Amino acid sequence: MAEPIRIFIVDDEAPARARLRSLLEDCAETLPNRVVGEAASGAAALMALASVATDVVLLDIRMPGMDGMEVARRLASQPGAPQVIFVTAYDAHAVTAFELNARDYLLKPVRVDRLVGALRR
Repeated sequence: MAEPIRIFIVDDEAPARARLRSLLEDCAETLPNRVVGEAASGAAALMALASVATDVVLLDIRMPGMDGMEVARRLASQPGAPQVIFVTAYDAHAVTAFELNARDYLLKPVRVDRLVGALRR
């Protein structure tokens, strides 16, 4: 059996983090995964990610303080950085996201089939 994908969720809104956790639970049988942590801000995410083995970061873009684009820039400069999948309500940042080597760009509300497809990539 394959090791579960280790996922870290970053969103400043608690309901959005809860929704992603719920979607991940719904698809766990199809695509084994484990939420290894979550953060409500970019700065908190970077601190936590420094000490948590993570394969994929589900990352919101618009957050107070450090936004998701800056988090992705900082992660990209680290060796062995996790893959980033942006999860946002705004489609205006897609080009920049892919310039930062984002694995995917999901618009809220996220559908489970779209999330599974992004995680499989």
